[in-house]
Amino acid sequence: MIITVIFDLKPLGLIIRQITKQKDSDALIVSDIVEITDEKKKLIFRVNMTLYVVLFLMGIISFAYVFFVLGGYLSFNDLLFNFDNNTISLLGISIMIINGIVMIINASVGIMLQVELKKAYI
Repeated sequence: MIITVIFDLKPLGLIIRQITKQKDSDALIVSDIVEITDEKKKLIFRVNMTLYVVLFLMGIISFAYVFFVLGGYLSFNDLLFNFDNNTISLLGISIMIINGIVMIINASVGIMLQVELKKAYI
C-alpha cells in the first residue's frame, strides 16, 4: 500500500520521463513533455497494474482474516491496555474491515485509471 501511495504522489511515467530527459538531450521536449517509447509505456502499465492487482488481493486477504477471526479460526490473545479479548477482537476486526475497504477502493480506482490511460496513450 505504501508503494502505491508513493507512485500516486510521483507516477512511474513521470519518473521515466525525467530519466529520459536527463539521459537524452535530443529528446523531443515540448513544455517539459518528454515522449517515451511504447515499450516503456507498456512496462509502466504492467508495473502499475501488478501493484494494483496485488493491492486488491491484499484487501481480499484482509477480509478473509476478518472471517477467520469471526469463525474462531484466529483470535487475538494479547491484552492491550487492560482491554478484554472481546474489545481487542472488535478493535482488530474494525481495523481490518476499514483497511480492506480502503485497499479495495484504492486498487479499483487505480485499475480503472490505468485502463483509461492505456486507452488514451497506448
